[in-house]
Amino acid sequence: MSTPLFGISRLSEADHQAFVQFEQRNRNAFEQFNRARAPGYYTAEGLDQAFARLLARQHAGQLQVWVARHCQGHWLGRSILFANRTGAQEWGLLAYQTDLDHCRLGVATELVRHCVVEGVALGHAWLEAQVTHDNEASIAVLSRCGFHLDGPDETVELARGRIDTLKLRRVVHLPGAVSLHRADVSLTS
Repeated sequence: MSTPLFGISRLSEADHQAFVQFEQRNRNAFEQFNRARAPGYYTAEGLDQAFARLLARQHAGQLQVWVARHCQGHWLGRSILFANRTGAQEWGLLAYQTDLDHCRLGVATELVRHCVVEGVALGHAWLEAQVTHDNEASIAVLSRCGFHLDGPDETVELARGRIDTLKLRRVVHLPGAVSLHRADVSLTS
């Protein structure tokens, strides 16, 4: 029996230094496919505040942050599931990122699968993700996890210019039933 390369757990106060390192290391990769952070975000004070906000919002139930950790403790990736409501239906907005040196190892797929299971447990009707039209790796991960193209989304201003985005959606809970995908059966424990 082989030992897993990483485990997934919820963000905790003990993750502060790992969060700072992950954010600083992956800034350029993040901003290639996402809006740039505010000018002071990457300062020591800005990262301290960002971490405190994540924890506060997680404690308030507004979002959940999950971290994929190497057995030695450093982060391989993270996902955030934001709680939303439209009318009477609750749904989740999913965002995730893999460490630039740990792409193509299944980290993103497992983080997304974990969020799907959490979305089901929370009773979300569906999960959504927004990706740039040219982020083929993210589109493949989401598709592998049962997400389907829900159409074009907004055009966003990135460091590399104005880029069109796509909305991908996965229904996870129908009235009276849960919608699972065959990919859900291979979740890591």
